[in-house]
Amino acid sequence: MTASEFLKYLIIWGVDIDTLNDTFVDHQEIQDVSGMVPHSHSSIGSGPTSTTAAEIRIHLDGDGSDHSDVAANTAARHTQHTDLWLASGTVDETSAADLRAHLDNDAIHREIDDNGNADTDLWSAEKISGEIAAAVAIDHVQNTDVELASGTANNVSAAELRGHVDDDTVHRTIDDSGYSSTDLWSAEQISGHVIDHVTYSIGAGRNSGNHAQAWLRGYNGAAYNNQQFVVPFDSTIIAISAGHRPSDGDDNWDAEVYRNADVGGVPTEGNALVDLPISGTSNYEETTVDVDAGDRIGIFQRSAGNIPYPRVDVFFRRRR
Repeated sequence: MTASEFLKYLIIWGVDIDTLNDTFVDHQEIQDVSGMVPHSHSSIGSGPTSTTAAEIRIHLDGDGSDHSDVAANTAARHTQHTDLWLASGTVDETSAADLRAHLDNDAIHREIDDNGNADTDLWSAEKISGEIAAAVAIDHVQNTDVELASGTANNVSAAELRGHVDDDTVHRTIDDSGYSSTDLWSAEQISGHVIDHVTYSIGAGRNSGNHAQAWLRGYNGAAYNNQQFVVPFDSTIIAISAGHRPSDGDDNWDAEVYRNADVGGVPTEGNALVDLPISGTSNYEETTVDVDAGDRIGIFQRSAGNIPYPRVDVFFRRRR
């Protein structure tokens, strides 16, 4: 038997080597395996788990490409087309053109330039903090004895500042209900009191003892039906007083205050703003009758007989 015939039938690890072109196996690895089923090189294994040589080739080569050409396989998987889309998952895809535009956009990629002052220059944190410190020009320290300077003069120590802050005699809280020498009123309270305390009066009378049913005269001697008193600002009539010289005649009469159209002639009884009856020699009363700026006021004596030297005073207070 020739060597070729011998090799043809020798079983090596269950593989029947049926040609001279089969894979060379070192002779020290050749073993006679009993009980093994002969196989050809094209079919290794048997039954449901058998693997063909073609399947082994696919496993070794992966997708069947030539692994010797790495560049070709890389280019096939990593194309350099500018329209390639890079996806994060399945959303927010960005094209290569978008990426290139972003990379080339100088407006959003600024380089730090501490020497620049344009609205497109970017300063470093060191530059910014230095500029702020230079602008403030005051060291901010927590030493209680530090002096705070306004320019180069009028230094004030922290102790002086604390003393001022804690001085209640120069820091008053508004209290409109207070009346002591240390209470502070608001502007509203002050103006209200000023207005409330602005009072004035007008007078009227006759310098004789034989007048009845007549307009009394003002300070200049003119009768009120001829020359009325004009109210200077919104006011309230707060009181009226009247009197006359005692006599043996009828001393009962009324001091009446009228305004505007009712002043002139003999006014209609009952239309008076204020009607003060006098029985005896004098009388007075408080009242609250509002009159407006510009109103014309007249004072009338209403009596059945003559009243000697009648006199009437009307008191006003400015109204807010």
